[in-house]
Amino acid sequence: MTRIAKQFFCFFVYLGLLLAIASYVHAAAEDAASPGFVSAPATPSSGHDSAAPDVAAPVPGKRELCASGPAPKVEDSVDLGSLDAETRVDLQCLRSSYPQITGLASDAEGLWLLLGDRGRVLYGRYAPAKSIAGGQNMAEVWDVDVRTSMADPYPLEPERPDTPYGVSPGRKRSYDFLVALYGGTPAQVNKQLVPARLVGQPLRLSSPAGMALAATDVVLVEAVRNDPQLRAFLKMEGGFMWRRIAGESRLSPHAFGIAIDLSSRLAPYWRWSKLRPHPLQFSYPPAIVDAFEQAGFIWGGKWHEYDIMHFEYRPELVCKARALRHKFAR
Repeated sequence: MTRIAKQFFCFFVYLGLLLAIASYVHAAAEDAASPGFVSAPATPSSGHDSAAPDVAAPVPGKRELCASGPAPKVEDSVDLGSLDAETRVDLQCLRSSYPQITGLASDAEGLWLLLGDRGRVLYGRYAPAKSIAGGQNMAEVWDVDVRTSMADPYPLEPERPDTPYGVSPGRKRSYDFLVALYGGTPAQVNKQLVPARLVGQPLRLSSPAGMALAATDVVLVEAVRNDPQLRAFLKMEGGFMWRRIAGESRLSPHAFGIAIDLSSRLAPYWRWSKLRPHPLQFSYPPAIVDAFEQAGFIWGGKWHEYDIMHFEYRPELVCKARALRHKFAR
């Protein structure tokens, strides 16, 4: 190769390198300006994770409490030893019943249950709950915090105590908690439903309720074999159904896939009858109620506003009832 040819060759190689470098710098600048570009922090984080952007704390009692995302940074860890005995029982039963609960936190408002990426739900406010005595409209107190939903002791079989006005253990619910556990729309709830069976009859329930019903089914199949008359009380009339409670504006627990209705012609709802109490609240077959309670369901026959056909998956209430029975038996 001649000297001139070598000079031309070196010139074009050098020019190519300059053009490549210019193209790389331009591309990097475009990436930095694009929405998906994440630059390195100016200073290293002092913790295990990088600092998250500030998030405004949600307003207590609103559905935003159950929105996905990290819990607000205002929360502090809680010393369980500083809590009263009943609160400790509540929390133990909640944790054992719902593995979605990952912890407990507190702020100026009260105590909160943490549910991972499902956010947080109010367990109880520091201020005492309002009493329902003195003629307060009970329609205003059915949607409550978790502590209030567990406050009325649920009587396990064979107990069938009187149910005067205001005594309906388990009929008060934390709808924030239900939404966090099971979903707040038909599509969200539907994603976690599973097929289930009761004495040969199909239905759909939330996954944990369906698993619990499988245990009930084993017991009741044997019970019907021994006493065929029980079958009349076990006609399946409803599992999951996105609807409101009859005569009310609140969502039914059926909407979350945690309730079952059986034999409505035999087992009435309080709005359909003038009897207070209803005789079936005391004569309904205990073998059926006990089979459900053993698996974590409560029975609506133990409410003042009775729903004798109704069984609802509330394992935290059954757990607390067992703990109280054990305490008083000692």
